Amino acid sequence: MTQAPLLAVSDLRVTITANAGTARVVDGVSFSIAEGRTLALVGESGSGKSMTAMSLLALTPAGVQIETMGTAMFGGRDLLTLSEAELRQVRGRQIAVVFQDPAAALDPLMTVFKQIRESLPPGQRGDGARRRVRELLVEVGLDSIPHIERRYPHELSGGQQQRVAIASALAGNPSLLIADEPTTALDMTVQAQILELLSSLRKARRMAMLLITHDLGVVAAHADDVVVLRKGVTVEAGPTASVIAKPRDAYTQMLLDSRPRLDAVANSGGKPDQAAPLLSIEDLTVSYPGHNAFARRVTAVDGVSLSLPRGSALGIVGESGSGKSTIAKAIVGLTPIEGGSISFDGKRLVNPGSMPAAMRARLQYIFQDSYGALNPRMTVEKAIGEPFAITGMPHRQRRDAIVALLNEVGLSDTLLGRLPRELSGGQRQRVNIARALALSPEVLICDEIVSALDVSIQAQVIKLLKELQRSRSLSLLFISHDLGVIAEICDRVMVMRAGKVLEEGPVRTVFDTPTQPYTRGLLAAAEALEGVGSHPRPSAGVLAIQPAEALLTH
Repeated sequence: MTQAPLLAVSDLRVTITANAGTARVVDGVSFSIAEGRTLALVGESGSGKSMTAMSLLALTPAGVQIETMGTAMFGGRDLLTLSEAELRQVRGRQIAVVFQDPAAALDPLMTVFKQIRESLPPGQRGDGARRRVRELLVEVGLDSIPHIERRYPHELSGGQQQRVAIASALAGNPSLLIADEPTTALDMTVQAQILELLSSLRKARRMAMLLITHDLGVVAAHADDVVVLRKGVTVEAGPTASVIAKPRDAYTQMLLDSRPRLDAVANSGGKPDQAAPLLSIEDLTVSYPGHNAFARRVTAVDGVSLSLPRGSALGIVGESGSGKSTIAKAIVGLTPIEGGSISFDGKRLVNPGSMPAAMRARLQYIFQDSYGALNPRMTVEKAIGEPFAITGMPHRQRRDAIVALLNEVGLSDTLLGRLPRELSGGQRQRVNIARALALSPEVLICDEIVSALDVSIQAQVIKLLKELQRSRSLSLLFISHDLGVIAEICDRVMVMRAGKVLEEGPVRTVFDTPTQPYTRGLLAAAEALEGVGSHPRPSAGVLAIQPAEALLTH
């Protein structure tokens, strides 16, 4: 006998009216979820997946008018027809949500205990509330963190914040959990742990889960059924195994093909000159003050050495707190060094922060946050033209140079007058790349520049960087927690943990025959997230390695 669905959505249509006009963002979407099963909504940014889920609980963006049509039957009632008072009885109690950004979802002024207690059903107070909060912390694996109940969100790692958010969502004992891109901004090992936690909680509680993601690798490993959305329309739906094995729609196949693969072989822009490193570091040490005046300094980078030959691409991988971004910032003088040396083109940089302008032009940095890296009041033309203006290039030549850079990074000159908020994430990152190329650098430092992008946009940016490396003979220092991205673009890789280098070598050598248990753990986590990959599985048990984020004791 077929199990009755817990949630049945039929012909859902969502129309948004704002100052810019009216748009249909969800157009005729239908699906159902049974108790204890996971359904994934998959698609790129703007596909309507989050709007589909959030419209069920009227958690849609402020400042716009939402018109919903169709039905969403849950517990014998149509969610789309409930009043605000009735929806308040559903939210958190029967249907709970885990959001993408836990730092934004948690109240910065509330301790972990108060965050979770606030989500408990009415009437649970005093000793009963304390016991229940403790039980939830045990359930999400946070009970071993010292004084976790008294900590504030800023004192937790990203993975710990997300576990607190999950505990808060579970506090009302919901029968349906909506997980909206719950791991996008997390390190690969932490992603795997959070997804495994959600799956185990779903099974233990017999919950249903609506998982929203752009990554079909995640879907393959953690969802029973999948609905693929594009521009608000369902292009494919069915059991996950069938959709992944034999996608019928070209868009689904494109999403599958776009995901970085561990078994990729990077094509270097040219044969690296091993005899003449363009950038080298010897025994670099960087430390930061402790969290108060009496705490000892924290060593972020501990005796690291590296060499970047001309025309090569070196990847630095590791979890948050491993020191990989600190190395990059030390190279360009954004953070002071305590010991060791940095040399560029044979010249030692005594103080990288005050390197000559001519040398700085040859060494450019691209940041992770594509929006934060751009002045929100500057148009694309002004942002890319700023380096030219500083060097005194005449205005007439400047515009031609800007258009040429836009064309080189695959953008149209019709974007010249747009502001950052009027661009997609992929377009903004291409603008940042174009600006970094303006002064014809020889080294690009890429700091997690694709981590927040959809897999299809990731693939486009990676392809662009490989083409630029080849055409401009660029050397790349590429920082990422995604081993698939490293495999796609780098010829060598350096694995870091807690400020130290654990192993280094050609990508294929390190990935195929890792010597360190930590590296094997990263590879196992990457394979678990890849879901559809063919990379040989590392030895069993490597996922049990304690992650760096679990070691934070503050």
